[in-house]
Amino acid sequence: MMSSSRINYRICVRFLACVGDGLDPNSIKQIMGLSRYSFDYTLNRLLKLGLVALEGEVPRLTERGANVLRYRVNESARHDVAELKVAQQRL
Repeated sequence: MMSSSRINYRICVRFLACVGDGLDPNSIKQIMGLSRYSFDYTLNRLLKLGLVALEGEVPRLTERGANVLRYRVNESARHDVAELKVAQQRL
């Protein structure tokens, strides 16, 4: 069974990828199968971490968010949770 933090991290990374692709909030919800509550929770989490910023009602990647996506592609899965924990501790 996967840990909760690992699942949350994957959701956050998928969300960032959707934002990076320029998708609007409704498309992100639909593609990821998120409820309104889950979408809002994930968005608020990423806003607090400084990984996304809102332009009107549309989320956009920050430089930090783009770095997380690049990190995700270049590193092994073992480091994913550690990187998210480091980002959370910086708040």
